[in-house]
Amino acid sequence: MMPYMSYIPVLGQAVINLSQWTIQDWPVLAILHATFAAWNFRKNADLAKLSPLEALLATWILSFGGTTISFLPLAMYYLPGDFLFKGLEISSPITYPVLALADLVSKTISITTNGVDAVRFHSSGRLGLQNSAFAAIFCGFISGCGGGVLGNLVELNKGSSWTLKTPSQIHSPNASLLMSLFGACIYWSTTYLNKIYPSTIDIHLDRTASIGLTFLSIASIWLFSSFSNATKSNVNKAKPRVRKAGRKIE
Repeated sequence: MMPYMSYIPVLGQAVINLSQWTIQDWPVLAILHATFAAWNFRKNADLAKLSPLEALLATWILSFGGTTISFLPLAMYYLPGDFLFKGLEISSPITYPVLALADLVSKTISITTNGVDAVRFHSSGRLGLQNSAFAAIFCGFISGCGGGVLGNLVELNKGSSWTLKTPSQIHSPNASLLMSLFGACIYWSTTYLNKIYPSTIDIHLDRTASIGLTFLSIASIWLFSSFSNATKSNVNKAKPRVRKAGRKIE
């Protein structure tokens, strides 16, 4: 067994502990996840066309049940002076990595505990659903990215003119979709295959270790996607602008 593999269960336990962290019965992970979802939506939404109810509904859908903290989405839009959004923007070199990490932990728990495990451990006696690989992976997948797909389905960032359309993720899978799909497959396969064929894997992958592997997989995809997007953005900024007549602007 490779030495670093022994840290995977530790990572998995850390993810579980973070998901259960509360302060005065307030779920910290849910608050951070709500803040991250509202912040990202606030950057892209047509704010002038959103009513308070529309902003709240849109952020709830994008969070896909990950938050019951209603004041955070509203505060992101309607606090006097817009100080919450401006504060996050100013402190983004610190706050963005923290909130992104919290979002990855939240996605991991959604895929594993709320998705795959919900089928495997809470669907006994339902037409063989408990042993269905497709049902487990699909529920893990949709738990991880369903909010974004639903948001794109009705174009939540277009203000009040919400319209049904084919989600763009269907044509061009984004990072969230890929993280959810790979995460669900990795979690299901490591827990299930190790149970059936324990001698074929060089580490005892119990549920905690599988959660650690799932987190590593989706974090790797997120890092790669973030690096690729940053590289494309820098390349586009470096390109000279062109006038309509075709003359370059240096």
